[in-house]
Amino acid sequence: MTTAERALVNNLYSARPRLTVWSVLWLSILQPVLVFLLLLGLAFFATNAPALTARAKDFWRFQILLEHKPIRQTKALPRSTSSAGQVIASNLLSAGGTAQAPATPPFQAAEVVPVAEDNRLTIPALDINVPVNFDIGPSDKAILDALKTGVVQLKDTSKPGEAGNVFIVGHSSSYAWDRSQHYPTIFATLSRLQPDDLITITYGQKKYRYAVRSQKIVIPSNLSVLNPTTTPTLSLMTCTPVGTSRYRLVITAEQIDPLPDITKTVPSQAPVTRTTLPVAR
Repeated sequence: MTTAERALVNNLYSARPRLTVWSVLWLSILQPVLVFLLLLGLAFFATNAPALTARAKDFWRFQILLEHKPIRQTKALPRSTSSAGQVIASNLLSAGGTAQAPATPPFQAAEVVPVAEDNRLTIPALDINVPVNFDIGPSDKAILDALKTGVVQLKDTSKPGEAGNVFIVGHSSSYAWDRSQHYPTIFATLSRLQPDDLITITYGQKKYRYAVRSQKIVIPSNLSVLNPTTTPTLSLMTCTPVGTSRYRLVITAEQIDPLPDITKTVPSQAPVTRTTLPVAR
């Protein structure tokens, strides 16, 4: 190699960018980690696309565009009043009299519904209207199979109209490629429920209305949410965060129509034999 050729090689070598510690760290660790996280995020979105899309649409409509919901009753009446009671009070006040509560509570018998509208759960605030499969379980397989055609009332929990805990489970998400699911994202927006929002269940051709009282997030091993109650209560459960089964979101509601008969004996609810809450992702 001639002197000129050696000088050319040295110049080319010296012109190469020198790798710093940060460059080595980026190429060997940070870049692969970021690529992995990006691919993981894309896979998560692709897997849970229906549920994430439902939540995004809900946020866009009601939080960004501030779109008004359809005109319908979404809020429950206060505990001490009812629509009939309000009408009586209004009539008395307009006549110059004193408003007094009616001697007999206005709701004593459940409203009768047609067979075609039976065994359904509706939540006007979330535009939810879904079939309810009653007496399902206790195996997880039976619950998951029934979730393909609606939401599920767990076996050995109370029925609507009974004093006790009516426990209902629904999907918040499901695999995007699973076409056997008819309601894979029915509870995806359940966390948006607020106190006093109205929930209706039809059962035995009768209509029962509940008012939301609280919501909480629990770990799967917290079985206290299945415990029986002394008053007619409704619990709705789904997995959270959407697309995972790490926690359970539980909405608790109180029956407000018909007014519960406090003279009835509280039925015994079967003891909880599960070790974890059902999966409804």
